[in-house]
Amino acid sequence: MENCKDLQKPHIVILPVPGMGHLIPLIEFANRLIDNYGFAFTIVIPSFGFPMMAIRSFLETISKTIDVVYLPPVSFDDHPNDVNAMTRIMVGSVRCIPALRDLVKVLKETTRLVALLVDLTYTDTVDVAKEFGLLQFIFVSSSAMFLSTFFYMLELDETCSCEHRELTEPVKIPGCVPLQIVDLPIMFKDRKNETYKWILYHARRYILADGLIVNSFLDLEPGALKVLMEESSGKPAIYPIGPLLQSSPTGVGHQHDCLRWLDEQPPASVLLICFGSSGTISPEQLTELAFGLEMSGQRFLWVVRIPSKNAANGVYFTTEATDRLEGSCPIVGGTRYWRVSSMGCPFLVWPLFGDQDINAVILSEDLKIALRLKKNKNELVGREEIAKGVKGLIAGQDGKLIRKRVRDLKDAAAMATSQDGSSTKSISKIIEILENHKTKLS
Repeated sequence: MENCKDLQKPHIVILPVPGMGHLIPLIEFANRLIDNYGFAFTIVIPSFGFPMMAIRSFLETISKTIDVVYLPPVSFDDHPNDVNAMTRIMVGSVRCIPALRDLVKVLKETTRLVALLVDLTYTDTVDVAKEFGLLQFIFVSSSAMFLSTFFYMLELDETCSCEHRELTEPVKIPGCVPLQIVDLPIMFKDRKNETYKWILYHARRYILADGLIVNSFLDLEPGALKVLMEESSGKPAIYPIGPLLQSSPTGVGHQHDCLRWLDEQPPASVLLICFGSSGTISPEQLTELAFGLEMSGQRFLWVVRIPSKNAANGVYFTTEATDRLEGSCPIVGGTRYWRVSSMGCPFLVWPLFGDQDINAVILSEDLKIALRLKKNKNELVGREEIAKGVKGLIAGQDGKLIRKRVRDLKDAAAMATSQDGSSTKSISKIIEILENHKTKLS
């Protein structure tokens, strides 16, 4: 009987980009649909040659009702060994599709499979979805502004003949705060780069999706979301459902030494330093950071990964063991902006890669809930700049104003995810589409 009931559950396949910032909100979305609507999920983890220990450890802690499948490694034999991470993701996202198709075929025969829920770089899954009569939703774990940048690149590529890094005027993406060229992520600047070509490829294919699910909410990015959601835009339906945060943080025990120490400190007096699961800084920058923290005279917790034999070219940090900390500490690093909006903590932004430059602009210039650290002529954030920023955030007048704004935003995030909130209503629309999708067992 139990197997028969399972066959009646709408089943969804999740395909994330390997990375905790992508994985956590997708798992949280799955948990909500499991707990509130009785859905079933299979999460598919591709292998693009990145370290997988943190991901495997995290997946061991998730609900046993979510099946986990690891795809075979993708071959990059036709690329140099030092191919950059973004190109590896873009190429791998296409090359893993045959293995995904084989899995989907099996699931279609054994479950009530209704949809594929995939990350931004898996637009080729639309062909798999069509073949098996499934819906395809694309999940945007970053900001609505980041998604808008993808779409805007299509227009900019047609109207601009020079390299984008040579532009002298700010990039004006509809509905978004103007973006200085220096803040345009590197993958959008170099038109000759393989990653840039993949960005245009995927941006053109987003319109083929049945919907774009964005981990943001209307009060956080009203301008960008309004433009994206306009029916005349020619884009698929946009569903802002955020913020999605890990409901049961793992990776740190209640009796961890750092938490006991934190409990002994005055409220809002400790800075949390964390650069994310893929953040890398040079030894020179590490030295500046250490001296800057000391010069600031402020309390801090610094989350670092245990050194490994692969860490010769830099110092690697991880978000493991920080979820509970982020709820109570001002933060410095590359943490996703939706964490900041939900936890009510001020932020000292230090973008390193990917979408973090855009997130830094949103936080510091649009929402004004963060201070931004500036690099010097040597492309380092100097110790004086770090000390100034830390003191300003913890003890300065700017920090006080930011705390007020971020508390208001925390309330708005709670409202968006409440029973009658805008994000909850978006999820209800998605559920209705999924439950009404006609699918048959093969």
